[in-house]
Amino acid sequence: MVRARSRADILIEAAGFQVVVEAKVDHFERERQCEDLYQDYCDHPQTYFIFLSPEGRAPESVSDACAEEFVALSFGNIRECLEAAVQKAEGKPSLAALDYLNTLREVFPVTDKVMDDQLVFYLKHKKDIREWARLEERERDAADSFFLSLQHDFAALAERLGVELWSNDPEHSSPAYRFYRQNWAKAREKPLVCVAFEYYRPRAAFDSP
Repeated sequence: MVRARSRADILIEAAGFQVVVEAKVDHFERERQCEDLYQDYCDHPQTYFIFLSPEGRAPESVSDACAEEFVALSFGNIRECLEAAVQKAEGKPSLAALDYLNTLREVFPVTDKVMDDQLVFYLKHKKDIREWARLEERERDAADSFFLSLQHDFAALAERLGVELWSNDPEHSSPAYRFYRQNWAKAREKPLVCVAFEYYRPRAAFDSP
């Protein structure tokens, strides 16, 4: 059914509610596809949105505010539901239901078997995982700024302990702060024995290596 900004692949209308289904098999989502679908059909007081795909992933073409309105299902889920319905049916199931079930078995026979739990989780949450991955750069910048801010604390600590503090240029790719005593061995004015704090700026992080 076509509306102002979108077209529902499947629209189920019943007394008091409707179900809007966006089905993806081989095609990518266009920009704002599910967002537009939601905006076009959310005016009904009781609307359920389903995003149907081979792996059961969540939609990517929708804002965070609307994403929770979509239930992600795989064709394997549909196959399982239809198989259960056929088994529980009173009398002989319709030929249309059996024909579609056979199609699902042929086209999506091993989706749930060839994918391990980690891959299934990734495919279902790929949008969020990509967004979380982008936070790595922000963490690196925050960690770098925090570590650089410690230079005054290191200077105060050295004074309190009565030891020397050697440091290199803060713009160096590996900023270093080394605590040592004057009588400890040095080479080219750098202490050979010391207690040091040093990190590699491109990999700055708040966790352990």
